[in-house]
Amino acid sequence: MDMTPQSELDRILQNPDHVILSDELSDSLDILTPDAQMLEIDGRAFVATLVNAKCHDTVTGNWKIQVSVPGLSFDDVATAREFLFCYNDLQLSGSELVEFKLEGVERFLILSLKRIFNKDE
Repeated sequence: MDMTPQSELDRILQNPDHVILSDELSDSLDILTPDAQMLEIDGRAFVATLVNAKCHDTVTGNWKIQVSVPGLSFDDVATAREFLFCYNDLQLSGSELVEFKLEGVERFLILSLKRIFNKDE
């Protein structure tokens, strides 16, 4: 029996505890590739997860972002000169506003960064 994406989705919704996705359904739901995120501080790479982002100026590409960075220390931030945040193919860079925030064991950075526009865009 040939399954359509809609019939397979209906099957999954009827039995969500035992889900096996076909390639066709996975492709149609576009869930195979998670977002690639990374923060570089003076060339050192850190795992980072975007918490929120706000665009301040669409002309200059200026963004204020908050990222969660496990294992980051205050020393890493206090002596830093340049920050580069990569989200998939998007790159933001700068060091104008830097805020280090601790909430329990969570470490956050709030940064004001400008988008790096590629020649291809």
